[in-house]
Amino acid sequence: MNKGNWVIILSFLTVSILTTISIEFVQAAPSGFNFARIANEVLIDINDEKQFGQLQFDHQDDSYFPINGCSYRHSLYVNNLESTIQKMLQIKDANQKQFDISILSLNKLQEYFQELKSNNNIPFGYPEDGCYARAHEMSMILDKKGITTGKVFIEGDLRVDTNNSPKGYVEWWYHVAPIVFVNQNNKLVPYVLGPSLFDKAVPLSDWTKIQTKHNPKQNETVYFTKRYNYTPWDKSLDLQDYNQNDIISGKSILQSYLKIQQKREKKRLEELQKKKRLEENLNVLEDFFNSTDLNK
Repeated sequence: MNKGNWVIILSFLTVSILTTISIEFVQAAPSGFNFARIANEVLIDINDEKQFGQLQFDHQDDSYFPINGCSYRHSLYVNNLESTIQKMLQIKDANQKQFDISILSLNKLQEYFQELKSNNNIPFGYPEDGCYARAHEMSMILDKKGITTGKVFIEGDLRVDTNNSPKGYVEWWYHVAPIVFVNQNNKLVPYVLGPSLFDKAVPLSDWTKIQTKHNPKQNETVYFTKRYNYTPWDKSLDLQDYNQNDIISGKSILQSYLKIQQKREKKRLEELQKKKRLEENLNVLEDFFNSTDLNK
């Protein structure tokens, strides 16, 4: 096949109904995965930036993956004359089994993060416990938007300073949050959605560091699972869907911790109001003494 045959005119772009076509990357040149095969028949030049933008990724750099072994699987969505690529990556879980996870732009990911953070039904202000329930709820919300997350677990001697705890810090033996991948400068970087710790989605390295910086020499364990796995005790399970008992348990836990968070917020507000009234009274006294000649 000569070079001219690699690029084709996508006549199906005029399709008016949303169509999903699974496509597979093939090695077409030493420089990387440059072409996609549709139904093992037609090849598309996915480096045509007019159609798809820049999609060349250096997935060979293992430093971006806690677990080696990744491959691409993309779907092409066609709606009228608009076409975009829904990018998917395959990574390995704790049992070395592959599963799909979404690749997003950083801007889009941050939009999703802010939407999750503003969800008043998830108690991000109660960091002591319930990360498994929060992560499960966030994954299900994103699932409904067509975003396939994974879960990232960290186990070890974990501690985070936070004003959301009366002690000023929280300690865990494990923590979990949803994870996706982001294309940054043609590198695929794992990003974690953890609104209980951060104000934005952050790289996996930052998420790990904030929990281990008090004891940087420890040998923490970091691993991925599918979005369906609920706790570390589930990591050996090859789940194909959300477990109904986990969903019920998670929502119950969220409601319970939401009540504690609301009580804390009410107490914090009362303390702020009390402090404000005290400052106002002090200002009144100060004005009185400043305006009064004490020598009279």
